[in-house]
Amino acid sequence: DQKNQLKDYINFVRKNIKNIKDCYKNILTIYLHQDECASPSDYSLGNFTIKTNLIKDKNENNVSYYLKMDYIWIKEWIDECIKIYEEKSTKDQKFILDIQNIIFTLNQYKSILQWYMTDEYTQRDDVLEFIFQNNIKMQNLKNAMILYRYNKNKSELKNLNEENYKKAKDIIQHKWSNICEYIIEEFFDSFEHKEIKIGDITFIGNKIEENRVNHGVFIFYPIDYKNE
Repeated sequence: DQKNQLKDYINFVRKNIKNIKDCYKNILTIYLHQDECASPSDYSLGNFTIKTNLIKDKNENNVSYYLKMDYIWIKEWIDECIKIYEEKSTKDQKFILDIQNIIFTLNQYKSILQWYMTDEYTQRDDVLEFIFQNNIKMQNLKNAMILYRYNKNKSELKNLNEENYKKAKDIIQHKWSNICEYIIEEFFDSFEHKEIKIGDITFIGNKIEENRVNHGVFIFYPIDYKNE
């Protein structure tokens, strides 16, 4: 906050309203902060004060309506928007692709918000979740490979129009490193705690602990050392 920042914003708007009487009814000050409990500082308010949903001057005159907006509030609003468009998609097939694009965009924006909501953040990626759905994973990976590898591959994806093809290609190329990392992680996970016998020795698969120097490496070691 800067000195008198919020106060100066309000006074600037008031000066541009011809009818000064009850002009607060035409002014809404929105304060956005990621913290649900945060409020504008006295340094920014100057001699203004906040009383519930109103901002008042030093003489207790109303100068503006006030709305506190935080990331949780925005996320809940986005969730409601997604719910509405999902209902629309089941009722109106005419604009199904447009509606799906809107839902996808809203989900991406919600994911960005969650990075800043430490109490609620869960590490998720809508693109990866879609690609690695159990029942259609292999087909999705095949399509992702086509989109990433070739410059002219539209003929292999006949169910996409030109606009959606370009969007899909951009998304896959942007997410390719994440897709590869996910595949490698999934591969190593399949060997986690798996026992392999070579001669008279049984080996067990495990990931190296992350606090070691060579973290992220997967190894097989004799099962006799399992608890060491």
